Amino acid sequence: MRTLFIYIFTFSTPLSMIAQVNKKAEVIEQSTALFGDLKQSALDAKKSGRLKFADSAAKVYKSNYLDLLGDSSLITRETFEFVTNFPDLIHSRDRIFRFCYDHLILTDELVGGRKGYTRDLVKYIIRKELVDTFLYKNQNVLTLRPNWKRMHRKIKKKYGRDYADEIILESKMTFYRRIENWMEFGSLFDQNVRHNHPSRTSNLLGGSFGDAWTLNSTAWDIFLNCNDKVVLKKALTWVCLGMNFCDTDTDKVQYLDTEANILYKLGNSNSAIGYEEKAVSLERENREMQLTLAKMKQNYAAFLSRHCTVIFRDFIGLLWGHLAFRYV
Repeated sequence: MRTLFIYIFTFSTPLSMIAQVNKKAEVIEQSTALFGDLKQSALDAKKSGRLKFADSAAKVYKSNYLDLLGDSSLITRETFEFVTNFPDLIHSRDRIFRFCYDHLILTDELVGGRKGYTRDLVKYIIRKELVDTFLYKNQNVLTLRPNWKRMHRKIKKKYGRDYADEIILESKMTFYRRIENWMEFGSLFDQNVRHNHPSRTSNLLGGSFGDAWTLNSTAWDIFLNCNDKVVLKKALTWVCLGMNFCDTDTDKVQYLDTEANILYKLGNSNSAIGYEEKAVSLERENREMQLTLAKMKQNYAAFLSRHCTVIFRDFIGLLWGHLAFRYV
């Protein structure tokens, strides 16, 4: 049938028109190849760290090619490869955003079954436009007292409550971590954990290596930066939860180390030493943990020595007072 159509088209159309169609097809083919090379140049430049050139090339590719494609040509895995690498170029007015917003599951399948990819992309673009513009400018914080309620209302009005709740919570965590308000951040992260119910294979807490490791690494950040005992105790629960997702004792080494350090900071030295000893026994070549254990034992011994000295001194003082009173 296709051959018949070409035959009829060829012999019923003036030669000048056929020449124009062939020329146009050739131009389209050449431009497609040209822009394909431009896209690849942008991706290669980003990988090699030439970010300024990468962004410039990506902008040209998007505005002069991607934005002009029809829907059937636009919604492809290659397009989402580009979007993943240059998400800051995508806006809520773009067709690609609207397609993602309307077809979350379908888009996840287009990018290889990456569950949650599309929703994260949609949230990123919404957050960029309706939250980050009120918080940051040129990488600097604009205010220490954001109007979270106003931002929540705007997102809710345009995209619904679920998006508003998730985006504002995530934005708060990012913001308070950035300004090093660790008490507020710790409280929000704990809220995030309870809201998302992380599991062995989930990646719902915003980390890059799964929720189990995010629980541990965030607890470690709290240990390093926060002295508030309430927040430290919350961090301890995150470590324990993450450790429950480990398959073997060897996988638990870093979690045990984090737990030991938090316990030590909370003043529970005896338990801390026990957990650090277990971590060292599972990874004997880890010099850093060996040094940590030695410091814990040294400081604990010094603490016990001082504590015993105080008790003995107080005991002698009481005894002397009792004897003095008895023989007055």
